[in-house]
Amino acid sequence: MKQRVVKLDNKFIIPILFILCFSLEVKAQETTCSQQLRRAQELYDIGHFKDIPLLLEDCMNGGFTKEEKVQALKLLVLTDIFKDDWYEADTSMMKFLHAKPDYEINEDFDPSEFINLYNSFKTWPAFSIGFKGGSNISTINITELYGVDNTIADSSNSSINLGFQFGVVGEYMINESFQAFAEIQFIQNRFTKTSSLFDFNVQEVKENQSWIGLPIGVRYTLKGKKVRPFLYLGGDISYLLSSVGNVTRVGSFETRPIISPNFDYVESGVRNRLNISAIGGFGVKIKTGIHNILIDVRGQKGFPNLSTVDNRYGDRELLYRFGYVDDDFQLNVFSVSVGYIYSIYKVKKIKDKKL
Repeated sequence: MKQRVVKLDNKFIIPILFILCFSLEVKAQETTCSQQLRRAQELYDIGHFKDIPLLLEDCMNGGFTKEEKVQALKLLVLTDIFKDDWYEADTSMMKFLHAKPDYEINEDFDPSEFINLYNSFKTWPAFSIGFKGGSNISTINITELYGVDNTIADSSNSSINLGFQFGVVGEYMINESFQAFAEIQFIQNRFTKTSSLFDFNVQEVKENQSWIGLPIGVRYTLKGKKVRPFLYLGGDISYLLSSVGNVTRVGSFETRPIISPNFDYVESGVRNRLNISAIGGFGVKIKTGIHNILIDVRGQKGFPNLSTVDNRYGDRELLYRFGYVDDDFQLNVFSVSVGYIYSIYKVKKIKDKKL
């Protein structure tokens, strides 16, 4: 039985050898740097501090893993402390906190000198940026009724429909408790208004709106290590991108509902496109390292009338066939969002403290 011999072309051999050599080199470097870190820890344990910085120097710029680099920087802080070199200890602590701004002191493990030096620095998320999205329900507040029927006896009511929103959020830390925030978000609101018409008809008006909004406000956050509740107040300016809907009329003497074609409220000029709202809400931030999971519950109260006065009776088919006349109304929204926030930390020496 003959054996098959597989021959590799030179054009394949060279890249394979290159990748193999590179992988071995990286693996060797990682092993060497890990060994260097262990050796440095051994020197620290027996009190030989002098050779530790030189031993770790070559691996600081790429040889260590992220976790190993944090360990090495902390070891340099401890080395500088016990060498009684406070200038270098400050410098090393600054580098350590830049690498690990969310470090939490372990009272049972960290030396008191390290804790005191750590407490002479301040680390806080000066800025945060992230995204969030979720669902909303919209209701309308009718401020003035219009129609072809007796509006005094009108029994109009609005029903709740599910919409959604998503966007980006930015925060600026005013102090440890207060943050200013601004968002850019896309919102879709849906609502339905049902009313009686001449005692023998039921009229149902559906509308789907799309907005681009700019909520801004101030948030108060309670202190906490992992879970931090918050409250906030602010305002929102939104611009109406589109608004489409239809009208359904159900009569007592008709066998099936009559449904209008989709109606463009923006193109027909019956919608004011600017909305100004007050917003308020509460929620919680769940800390995961230097990042946060955000859960946000918000109420939004609109103030302007979203119906234009001049074009209220403009669409003849809706007026004569369906008996529809646009009411004056305001838009209110209740929303729940979940998001992810990335924090950009700032490290600062807050007092000059020596041990």
